[in-house]
Amino acid sequence: MRASTSDAPPPTFTRAPSGCQLLEFRPLTADDIVAAIRALPDKQCMSDPLPTRLLKNNVDVLAPFLVEMYNRSLSTGVVPVPAAFKAAYVTPLPKKLTWTRPT
Repeated sequence: MRASTSDAPPPTFTRAPSGCQLLEFRPLTADDIVAAIRALPDKQCMSDPLPTRLLKNNVDVLAPFLVEMYNRSLSTGVVPVPAAFKAAYVTPLPKKLTWTRPT
């Protein structure tokens, strides 16, 4: 993977234009958060330090904090991204080759 992308240009990001605001969203509620978390599949990513099971079992305690964080992020347009979220595990899946005998 690295060899095939080593000469690719780095991604570019642009800031939203000055004065651009996200004004048309419905603030989330704790019920929205609880419903979304309970609907999550029970599997988990290797890079996620919080097991999904633990999140689901404690959603009622965490929901008020999460709703505050999400609503503040939506109203300010700032999404805090921990460094751990900027890394990924890439698992290549080999393609099954079919071979036919030449005639």
